[in-house]
Amino acid sequence: MIREVLRTIGVACIVAGGLLYFISSGDIGGQSDGKRLQVKLDQLQKELDQTKEMLAIAQTVSSSEKKPVEQKKKKKEEKAISKTEPTKPIVKTILTIDPGSNSAVVSALLERTGVIDDAAAFDAYLADNKLTGKIQIGDHEVDSSMDFQTIAKQVTSVN
Repeated sequence: MIREVLRTIGVACIVAGGLLYFISSGDIGGQSDGKRLQVKLDQLQKELDQTKEMLAIAQTVSSSEKKPVEQKKKKKEEKAISKTEPTKPIVKTILTIDPGSNSAVVSALLERTGVIDDAAAFDAYLADNKLTGKIQIGDHEVDSSMDFQTIAKQVTSVN
């Protein structure tokens, strides 16, 4: 869905560029330069508004498609809590790292799921070991019995 929207936006930009190229090489009905520029600006503004609307629709559609999936994953994560240790159960989960997620986002997600206790400490560990730029997108199986080194190795390797 997003691919189609971006393709449409790209085509619109190419058409607008071609249109501006041909319009700028000719005269718009004998109008002055100031009037021509205003017409061009108006056209560009309309195209920008249309592009913004398409992008907003794409973001709304993609986020509404993700919400049910994320809720199902959270339920699975809650069910995956192990009952082997009564004082502190081991939390096993599949961590899904989306494109564009940085180490702070991953650390916060790990803390939210109960795999780690301190997101800031894990983020600092990644930074100290120069692993912040090596985080891999995708699904990673982690649990709360893992130490920072093991978790870092898991989320920076391709599964």
